[in-house]
Amino acid sequence: MCNDKLEVLISTMHRNSLEFIDKMFQKADVNSVNILVINQTTKTNLLKSDRANIRVFNFFDKGISRSRNQAIKNATSKYALLTDDDVIFEPNFDQIILSAFKDETERSEERRGG
Repeated sequence: MCNDKLEVLISTMHRNSLEFIDKMFQKADVNSVNILVINQTTKTNLLKSDRANIRVFNFFDKGISRSRNQAIKNATSKYALLTDDDVIFEPNFDQIILSAFKDETERSEERRGG
């Protein structure tokens, strides 16, 4: 299922709590986006989410490129943002990004004559 809401794809390691997400969204509305967390970890240190807009994949392989590829593969939104776990998002960042995507799409269609 693909939707037009921004999905934030977060690569992280060895997490067992979602507290880091609260820090990332201290200025922004965490409920305004869908979030996919790829947690590179071990089978004894799993991360879980009970929040409707946050999905977690505990990933037992290593490497940032593998983590990000896994995130892209499991994204469900039309628009996705790859990020690290130490970013702090500004207010309305999702609307700014979505607006930029949509503006560029319109310009591309105009250039093609469509």
